[in-house]
Amino acid sequence: MKVKLKAKWKGLTLAVFVCTILFSIGILNVSAESTIIKGPYLLYTGSNSAMSVLWQTSDNQPNTIKWGTDTNYSLGEKSVETYGSDNQHKIDLTDLQPATKYYYEVDGQAGSFVTAPAADATSVKFLSYGDSRTQPAYQEKVAALAREAYNADPSYQTLLLNSGDIASSDSESNWTAQYFMNDKTAYPALSALQAEVPMMGARGNHEGVGSVYEKYFPYPYVNDFYWSFDYGPVHISVMDEYADFKPGSAQYNWLINDLSTTTKPWKIVMGHQPAWGAGTHENNTDLQKYIHPILQQFGVPLYLNGHNHNYARAEVDGIEYLTSGGGGAPTYQVDPTWPNIVKADASYFLTEFDVKGDTMKVTSRRIDGTDIETITVKNTQTQLDISKLTMTPDKDTLQTASPESSIKLGLAAVDSKNANVDLAGAVVRYYTDKPDRLTIAGDGTVSLKNKPVFNESAQVWAEIYDGSKLVTSNKVTIKIENPDGLAESTLTSDRGSLSGDAKAKLSLSAKDNVGAAMDLSSATVSYKTSLENILSISADGTVTVKNAPVRTTAVTIQAAVTVGGITVDSNTVSIIVGPSAGEDAQVLVAPIKGQYDDTEEGADGTLDLESSDLEIVTEDSNQQILLRFAELAIPKGAKILDAYIQFSVDEPDNNVDPFDVNIYAEDVANSQLQDPPNVSSRVKTKDSVNWKDIPKWTVEHEAGPDQQTPNVASLVQDIVNKDEWVEGNTLGFILTGQGTRTAESFEGAGTHAEQIPQLHVIYQKADTTNPGNGGGDNGGGNGGGTTPPGNGGGTTPPDNGSGTTPPGNGGGTPVIPANPFKDVDSHYDWAKDAIAVLADKGIINGTSATAFEPGKQITRADFMEMLVRMLDLKADVTSNFSDVKANDYYYKALGIVKALGIANGTGDNKFNPREFISRQDMMVLMSRAMDVTGKLDLSGTTADLKGFKDTAKVAPYAVKAVEELVNAGIVKGSSSLLNPTGQATRAETAQMIYTLYLMLQEKGSL
Repeated sequence: MKVKLKAKWKGLTLAVFVCTILFSIGILNVSAESTIIKGPYLLYTGSNSAMSVLWQTSDNQPNTIKWGTDTNYSLGEKSVETYGSDNQHKIDLTDLQPATKYYYEVDGQAGSFVTAPAADATSVKFLSYGDSRTQPAYQEKVAALAREAYNADPSYQTLLLNSGDIASSDSESNWTAQYFMNDKTAYPALSALQAEVPMMGARGNHEGVGSVYEKYFPYPYVNDFYWSFDYGPVHISVMDEYADFKPGSAQYNWLINDLSTTTKPWKIVMGHQPAWGAGTHENNTDLQKYIHPILQQFGVPLYLNGHNHNYARAEVDGIEYLTSGGGGAPTYQVDPTWPNIVKADASYFLTEFDVKGDTMKVTSRRIDGTDIETITVKNTQTQLDISKLTMTPDKDTLQTASPESSIKLGLAAVDSKNANVDLAGAVVRYYTDKPDRLTIAGDGTVSLKNKPVFNESAQVWAEIYDGSKLVTSNKVTIKIENPDGLAESTLTSDRGSLSGDAKAKLSLSAKDNVGAAMDLSSATVSYKTSLENILSISADGTVTVKNAPVRTTAVTIQAAVTVGGITVDSNTVSIIVGPSAGEDAQVLVAPIKGQYDDTEEGADGTLDLESSDLEIVTEDSNQQILLRFAELAIPKGAKILDAYIQFSVDEPDNNVDPFDVNIYAEDVANSQLQDPPNVSSRVKTKDSVNWKDIPKWTVEHEAGPDQQTPNVASLVQDIVNKDEWVEGNTLGFILTGQGTRTAESFEGAGTHAEQIPQLHVIYQKADTTNPGNGGGDNGGGNGGGTTPPGNGGGTTPPDNGSGTTPPGNGGGTPVIPANPFKDVDSHYDWAKDAIAVLADKGIINGTSATAFEPGKQITRADFMEMLVRMLDLKADVTSNFSDVKANDYYYKALGIVKALGIANGTGDNKFNPREFISRQDMMVLMSRAMDVTGKLDLSGTTADLKGFKDTAKVAPYAVKAVEELVNAGIVKGSSSLLNPTGQATRAETAQMIYTLYLMLQEKGSL
């Protein structure tokens, strides 16, 4: 049985307790008349001359707060009104002195705090614990230890770093029961700690989507839940490990920029999951792969995390990886034999940090007062003066025919006085614009990672952080050459489905290594299918049905083509075979995409959000299981021919009969994540499909017919028939009943994507045109998709740095057609002309015939669709990104931009089409499109960005594009902000595209 973490979600009615408390060791006092039910507590947002005080009351009345440097509270007094729907209060106390203790009182409750040190301070102390959820009695003991620390040494009354999982779930009831305790008499130390020390948190998995977390802790997040702040000589970067942090992502670029631009001598990065820990959660290999090199490059000596409820310290390349997860959650046993572990201890504990000059002493202390250990960390950041970095390769070509073919990159640097710089101690990072093609070792050796289809070239360069700035070398072009001859074979079929005596004819074409067409008259061809007993293929490529399957099935076919001794496998084509295989049938395969999309709920309401497997459906009790399949490319009006869920076996020895399961669909057009999460409260369809008396699952990871549900087409059809259904919606299923078969879950499958539960749907498109497709032909589904629902967006004009203003039309005012979308109302007056014109031209689509959803964010794929249509881009699509399927509506558009070199993807030949696009990525892609097409000459300099306050947030790869678009007037920003890492709404994107459209029209380039 794999480890499972349980999170109980139960309602808890908030009560107002009338009590009077005087802490003998503290300064927190509670008035008998107080209506405060949460807090007061503190929020530090990065300024050493300010502190925020927050609280929540049981009534909608203002409270008076007084503050001062002693308990006379002589500095100020103010009445603070409520905000929000839950009677919250917040005041920002400003104009304070650094490193000074202040006292405050609100509604009879008192607290104190010490402001952050001066900016030039060389020493500081602070505290840390994490994973405080579930057991407030143990967190109370850790909090008491923290208060003892700063009562004994007042210099510890600074801040508390909490590495996440503060409560069991993102619900009011759990935050009330596990952190903001009403009964302050039972948890005096924790209540006092909240009133005396600001808690700085990282989002953990139990914070879920983070709505309640953000409500009570509104830090100045950059995006999602990542941000950074300075505290004396220390710069702390807080990661959100439940948002994308892979290379090319907004968070990855932000972290590099954040660490490269801080002037603080000490850097600490905090997240929730361990890169190297001592169990029981697996180490996060993405942190090892992507974040560890960044910590090396920028001289970060310590990474702080939780997730594992224990203490663990690993040393990797001189960096301390410290697990500080002993804040109150049930402890996990440790395994000190895990990689790189130096010390491990299963206990509840507090960690104290003492920074002095270039030394940081770190002590972790158990709640019984005994020390786990004390370590001394040295700040060893290499200080170099580099003004120029030059890269020189020993040759310029990689030969794919030779596995040993490599290129060695040499580096030389000079300082500000033009003297040579010794790079022996420097941390060098190498980059390429084709990471799916090339691998560059730490010593600068370039080798082939994946062979390209045709001859290609790639650029490589290096970066060194010299202690004060990031220095980038020149770019070097590397040629990648294939052997002369056959390079690509393309297989097509004249039919997509077969039934009865029907036949399909396969056709082949080929290209050589430079992309020229080849004659296949002398080629040797062999065919293979995914299910050999269903189809027969003759030598001339004629396909017939050999054995008709009982269930309509998609069979893939691939050809192996040999010319001149070179054999190349073709692409695969799918032919749908079976009773429902009409000529226009299409197939969709959609896996579970997120950790909250497969959830088990026990009979007592206990939720398992991150189980390593799915017991269908009986575990400790008869469960209800939710399976959500997101962003389904099923068009409105589609006829569902067949549908089933494919599972993969996890525990072959866990079979319980009788097995009798009912499958329902969630009776909504677009399934949503809930806060708090829940399965039983979701509305089920009236009808269900029964799944019973199936064979035992006895082979681990088997995923065949025995692991398929019965046909659930009727349930899918019910949902697709709803008026609110649009392509890109999410469909949920709920499983109930009895008996057990154990399947892999999203979390349990890990990197084995084929083991994740998958929804298979065979459907026919409606005879009529899909509403909102711009009136044009979508080219078999590759042209005009609709944007999947995003997670919201404002209905106000863009004042967050993305604002764009159309330039003067020059050639006359364009005719503005009627706007077809009812939801583009007066809130969007600033964008309605752009939306109307672009919709009329077929450049943008609505999400239905009458809705545009202007406030929703836009995906990377849909932005490229708009750009391709507006510029009328054309190219031969011979390949695509690995995460773009042939039946995706955006296949053609992304294939075009890849072929033209406008989009290179996010690494590993992926584009992440369904992710929301950042504003800086939009600017980069627009800039590249102008460069490739020559439709508009763009230029810019650093001077163009001088008026903006957030230029430091622009990723290095995007700086040139941002300068160009600002200089051209396509992007103007607002309130001195560009907001480069933010995500644009559909309305903002339309306005930016429209601005470029007008410019190109005026220039005569369209």
